[in-house]
Amino acid sequence: LLKRINFDQEEVARSLGLRPIQVFFKVIWPQVRIVSFAGALLSALYAISEFGTVSFMRLDTFTRVIYTTYRASFDRSAAASLGLILIFVSVMIVLFEKKSRGLASISPTSSNFNSVFKLNKSKYLGTVFLAVIYGLSLGFPAYVLLSRSLSVRTEINLPKLVELTLNTTWVAFLGAMFSILLALPIAILVSRFKSRFAKTLETTFLITHALPGVVIGLSLVAIGAKYLTGIYQTLYLLAIAYALLFVANSLGSIRSNLEKIPINFEEISRSLGQNYFQTLRRVVLPIATPGIVSGWLLVFVSAMKELPATLMLKPTGFETLSTSLWTATSISQFAQAAPFALALVLVASIPSYILNKPNVAQKSIISENLKYD
Repeated sequence: LLKRINFDQEEVARSLGLRPIQVFFKVIWPQVRIVSFAGALLSALYAISEFGTVSFMRLDTFTRVIYTTYRASFDRSAAASLGLILIFVSVMIVLFEKKSRGLASISPTSSNFNSVFKLNKSKYLGTVFLAVIYGLSLGFPAYVLLSRSLSVRTEINLPKLVELTLNTTWVAFLGAMFSILLALPIAILVSRFKSRFAKTLETTFLITHALPGVVIGLSLVAIGAKYLTGIYQTLYLLAIAYALLFVANSLGSIRSNLEKIPINFEEISRSLGQNYFQTLRRVVLPIATPGIVSGWLLVFVSAMKELPATLMLKPTGFETLSTSLWTATSISQFAQAAPFALALVLVASIPSYILNKPNVAQKSIISENLKYD
């Protein structure tokens, strides 16, 4: 967003004698205020959807109370009532966020590059600030996990740790596959057929992504126990929950890649006698493969960390790294929980590293395609 702001306005403000802090509040902040508010709403949405952290800290929020109510009684009506309230709050936040982004107004970006300003002594303050942020978010948690995992009081059951890692990756793999199967036709529909139905379908899945995992889990428990008895308490229903929760991640990645493919590629293929499905298989999908893989990895990482839906829908006797971590911390065995947390971080870091690598092949394909658009 900041890159889209016209830098000429800042230069004019400085030429009028305004200090950098005044330039920020009088020029930059008015243009980013509304979108910043939208970002704050998204942060609020994630906060009310959070389950693991508030449960570890014994804080009674909607998600924790819904889960404890669900576990405490065979009557699901109380948990369902709380879930409806949480759904209403989540949807309202999503609608306010979309409305806020629609009100945003950014001045056109200048063609000139922004001037380079020397930070002088303020660069040391900025370095310290960033070091504190990285230390609190990465350094301190890594230190705690390593120290407790290597503690003499912690006995690491390596076979169990390997089993839990395999369980976690397998069910996350299934969830990612189901998500791609669900997202791919929707992405094609939205990117190639501009219709109200396609837009409504996409918005529905985006709202589903905003719902807490405990709500999706509770809903699938009710549906599975009554209508899907064949897959109830199996990995398939759990994978479906992952797909519903995180399909928006893969949908966005696939759609953005499909929209970059020039439409004349498909027209040329059709003119050579290929039908729609042959064109899709031989032209569209090969070019969109990097986006599909990225979407798959996004869902894979998210599914490995999902806790409330896993607790509600996992088969009897099936454990993952996140559920084992939950079990250990719920009885205050924090040293025993550290190896599970460390393994989860290490396993999740692999696809995260792949996602953050620049995809040279994808860039070259798209750039070559755009030359002929």
